[in-house]
Amino acid sequence: MIHDDLGLWIPAEVWDDTNLTFMEILFYSKVMSLNREGAVRQSNAYFSDYFGFTKGRVSQIVTNLKNKGYIRSEIRKERGEIIGRTIVLLKHKNLPIPGFGVVAQEDEPVEDSLVFPKAFEGLTDKLSIEKKELLLKWVNYRQELKKPIKIKSTARNLVDKFLANSYVDLKTAVDSSEANGWQGLFIREAKLDNSLEKQTKTYREL
Repeated sequence: MIHDDLGLWIPAEVWDDTNLTFMEILFYSKVMSLNREGAVRQSNAYFSDYFGFTKGRVSQIVTNLKNKGYIRSEIRKERGEIIGRTIVLLKHKNLPIPGFGVVAQEDEPVEDSLVFPKAFEGLTDKLSIEKKELLLKWVNYRQELKKPIKIKSTARNLVDKFLANSYVDLKTAVDSSEANGWQGLFIREAKLDNSLEKQTKTYREL
């Protein structure tokens, strides 16, 4: 791989974008500078090395940018096997970017793009990429709460929940729990009180 050594160009439109955090601005600008052929194939290991972030932090930034509608992440397969990931720009595609950065032409393995704590070793293989990304988001959130998941049985129970529930329900639960500062995964439900003809909102644990 060829690394650039000319610095990082941050377009004014991106720098002034109040919807992005500072770290997301840096990461997104780097993706833009690598976007020579309409997509970026670098793995999280590349960005971790470039910025000095952990791979888990890189994965979280990628997820944030996807949720905000700035990028799309596509998994590339060959003969049914995952060979890499492609990041596609959804915004600012037509901004003139100076020639900083060189796109890697080879496929970089995707295996290192989602790095889980040791407790999850061997447990996430049956999860889809989308659920893996959401699970890692939750794991990182728990670490930020200083309540990391370290016990294998706890990790297995959490993975079982992710296997048993739909992505939509899981995302709702993760978003609700993070918004309320909860340590557990809860999903909001609307129940109709027939006697009063009104809805009451309750939460159940997944």
